[in-house]
Amino acid sequence: MRNITKIGIVAVLAVISILIFRVDTLYLQLPNSVCRLPSKEFTLQWRHSVEKQLWQEHYTQQGNSLILDKIFQQTFGAGSPASGEYIPAPKGFVGYRAHIVMPQLNWVVSSNMQGVLFTDNSIIPVFKLVPDYTEIKIIPTKQNLISFVLGVKCNVEPTSKTSE
Repeated sequence: MRNITKIGIVAVLAVISILIFRVDTLYLQLPNSVCRLPSKEFTLQWRHSVEKQLWQEHYTQQGNSLILDKIFQQTFGAGSPASGEYIPAPKGFVGYRAHIVMPQLNWVVSSNMQGVLFTDNSIIPVFKLVPDYTEIKIIPTKQNLISFVLGVKCNVEPTSKTSE
């Protein structure tokens, strides 16, 4: 009888831990679906509409916020950051350190700008998944462990970043 009580207590504590323990999670919200990104860091890449050069922004999740912490660009022009601390960058890019905190990211993508999301060693070609000029959202959240495990992972392709 004593072992059954111990097992019951351990089981209750395990269930409580699963419900209480919170995990940082990033979700990609498309018009008709939502999926969990495989990492707490990601890079957005797109082709600038005027300069026709690539631009990359690196984000890190901190709890319920996103931090834009690095910007990489191939050329400079109107609206481009031109000051700040230089950091190492991929070949052909100039890098800047940033620290911009935001609650979520709303991003309008199209085949013209070729918006792509990179995580670790994977890629999500967002511009191929939605119609032109569709807004997608990247939403940071903290969720309990069971919701994290049962959540739908984004379908990603293994690849490396493009830096033309």
